[in-house]
Amino acid sequence: MTSASVPKQGDARQGLHVTVQGNANGEPATLTLDVAAVRVGSDAITVTAGGLAGGARPSLELAVRKGAQRLKDIQAGKTPAPGPGRTP
Repeated sequence: MTSASVPKQGDARQGLHVTVQGNANGEPATLTLDVAAVRVGSDAITVTAGGLAGGARPSLELAVRKGAQRLKDIQAGKTPAPGPGRTP
């Protein structure tokens, strides 16, 4: 586990890069996850991305930016736009 950078969103943020080695279906496998926590006011979001194929840094960064903005919108009393794959 190592510290990782997180896009400058919200009031505070922290990122971690986690690597776990083991076996999957009898074969050696490495699980890699990028984790971010972002605080906006008194609320926070946590985002996790990754898998056996490696970390998913671009996905994590996009989710942090969009998630922090959605949280700001909700705090301001706005109804956020539907997320991907969702209809109102």
